Amino acid sequence: MRPLFVGVLAFAIALAGCGKRNKDDVEQPTPLAPIEESLRITKLWDAKLGGDAETLRLGLSPATDGTLIYAAAHDGRVTAYDAQTGAQQWRTDLKLPLAAGPGYGDELLVVGGTDGSIAALSARDGSIRWSRNLSAEILARPLIASNRVYVRTVDGHVRALDAGSGNDGWNIQREVPRLSLRGNSTPVISGSHLIVGFDDGKVTSFDLQSGDQGWESVVTPQHGRTEIERLSDIDADLRLVGNELYVAGFQSRVVKLLADSGQEQWSADISSFEGLGVDWVHVYITDDKSEVVALDRASGATVWRQSALRLRSVTGPTPHGQAVVVGDYEGYLHWLAIDDGRLLARVHADGGAISNPPLVVGEAVYVQTDGGVLSAYALKGGSEQGQSKL
Repeated sequence: MRPLFVGVLAFAIALAGCGKRNKDDVEQPTPLAPIEESLRITKLWDAKLGGDAETLRLGLSPATDGTLIYAAAHDGRVTAYDAQTGAQQWRTDLKLPLAAGPGYGDELLVVGGTDGSIAALSARDGSIRWSRNLSAEILARPLIASNRVYVRTVDGHVRALDAGSGNDGWNIQREVPRLSLRGNSTPVISGSHLIVGFDDGKVTSFDLQSGDQGWESVVTPQHGRTEIERLSDIDADLRLVGNELYVAGFQSRVVKLLADSGQEQWSADISSFEGLGVDWVHVYITDDKSEVVALDRASGATVWRQSALRLRSVTGPTPHGQAVVVGDYEGYLHWLAIDDGRLLARVHADGGAISNPPLVVGEAVYVQTDGGVLSAYALKGGSEQGQSKL
């Protein structure tokens, strides 16, 4: 089984150093129990993307323009598929160790690598527009908007690059703590500002054109005597709905902020780094023990908590109709009811662990496994293609 996550690994190392524990004392992932399925899920299609990324914990997950599904593999292959049939539209082999993306915007795809490489491709035909190296690993999906590519690297830099050429625009840097979790959150754009979560527990807004700092909010105050106790990363992707910004911090809180000012509206004491999802009434969060929690969007009050997937290294939740869907370390997808969190359906995806949240487009769910397989699912009764591209 792959490591659940860097945070658990760090705690395990610390405990091992005390010489007081053995593996029989460590809580194990919850075994899956049979469920009475009230949703019937069908596979639409699947496709082999390229080389696998097991144990690397990369930020590779599909993107879409509404018609095509774009995906990248760790071995450098970037592919476009018809969203309904899975028919391959084009494939480009960058021969780069890809770790994040693709990001989509303005008919451009951008991917980042473990070696700091970044490349932009035409979303129409996969032709390479430009590539360069930023000298630090990229684990957050690049963001494309306003003729800029915004890139977050693991060394604390946030860069604005020209979307047409890749040339430098502005560049800011925040100090990275000596110990942090592996991963970075993808920034979001609100009006004329880029909003970024950092490893020191702060969320900051920057002017899109100049990089000048706007407001800043402390989501995860650093505290404790040891570096492990002071871990405060904001690695879960930020979620923006209108002027409402939802942020989750490790060993801290989930907060609702106003995106134009950073003013806090409510907070809930939940630690997370996996991610969150939002629909009209709820905020869904996977906590650091892989329990899925639903919060009321207006107040932050807990609506329900589902513990049946505890310690299964569950992804962030993605709303899907009257359910939310998550993946786990054994490659299972689980659908949970939005009203009470009960388990509605379960399927097993090919290609190993699922480390990143599924993508929902209309009625379909797309998921990329760490073994480099992209699969599409829908509720039974939808358009069933039943095709395999493996």
